[in-house]
Amino acid sequence: MYEEAFSWHARFPILPFLAMRIHDGLQSGVGLMRGRLTGIPFMNERGPALTIGTAMRYLAEIPWVPYAMLANDRLHWRQVDDITGEVSTDTLFGRAAVSIQFDAGGDVVRAYSDARPRDGDVARPWGGFYGDYAAVGGVRVPRTAEVRWELPEGPFTYWRGEITALALIGGTGMT
Repeated sequence: MYEEAFSWHARFPILPFLAMRIHDGLQSGVGLMRGRLTGIPFMNERGPALTIGTAMRYLAEIPWVPYAMLANDRLHWRQVDDITGEVSTDTLFGRAAVSIQFDAGGDVVRAYSDARPRDGDVARPWGGFYGDYAAVGGVRVPRTAEVRWELPEGPFTYWRGEITALALIGGTGMT
């Protein structure tokens, strides 16, 4: 029933021989987040707020899977204004939606929501910025991005990165 899915794995070095590993993803309409420190589990979360937030992240990362914009019939699009559209999808726990801004050339430059769940059910403004579009692995995608929460104490950028490679997985997805 639910076709949207992704799996993200990260390793965060803390000390030379100490690292935290995080896995989060969306599968079968349910979001999950697991964490390990030196192989010891310290986090294993699921639930409605996490699922909606994870689905919103999937929608915001659509510039890295541009063919999904047209091919994924579970995505619902509506025009908001001349440069903004809203993309949404259904999860096991309800609808997730993200606003997407395009530049004059049709590239996605920003994805955002005024109310993405954070720390349980607390909704906060959140979003990402995309730039430096180029062909990577034969697909035109943004090579740089930055994602942040807009918190009461000010913006908190929690991810900034550069895409250096892109590969198809079994013809159905990318890594």
